[in-house]
Amino acid sequence: MVTSLFLVYNRLIIHIGKRLVKQEKCRYFSSFFVIIVKSLAAAASSVAASTAAATNNSCGEGVTWALADGTLTISGTGRMTNFTKDAPAPWADQADQITTVEVEGTVTRVGATAFKDCTALTTVNIADGVEYIEAGAFNGCTALTELNIPLSVGYIKTGAFKGCTA
Repeated sequence: MVTSLFLVYNRLIIHIGKRLVKQEKCRYFSSFFVIIVKSLAAAASSVAASTAAATNNSCGEGVTWALADGTLTISGTGRMTNFTKDAPAPWADQADQITTVEVEGTVTRVGATAFKDCTALTTVNIADGVEYIEAGAFNGCTALTELNIPLSVGYIKTGAFKGCTA
């Protein structure tokens, strides 16, 4: 039984189901391709209920964020807010300081345009339990080279990784 899903988007190779550091750019693809390998492993381990971490801001009902030493951590339980141009993410004014994003598995959705234009962002770790990545979530993250997405993510909306050119 094969347990992998590969995504190729703007030369960023994303391997869902296993940790993969991009070692070589894929030069022949400029648009989003999904290659679904025969079957995905069933039965992800159950996510234990957890208490929201003591952080400094809200980014959804029951979801909070904290930025320390270049790492933005999204924690809590539930969905992140879908952000817009008129209502950007609360960390947008600090986007140039963010180098790593950690999304805990009790967060079920990465919000639209949540990390838009985080130009120093190089690494994203999404924990098992997250189910959705909304449109434009990582739009314009030009330094992004490592992206770890678990098998629990079943939906990646159009343009989620638009402009990721590293």
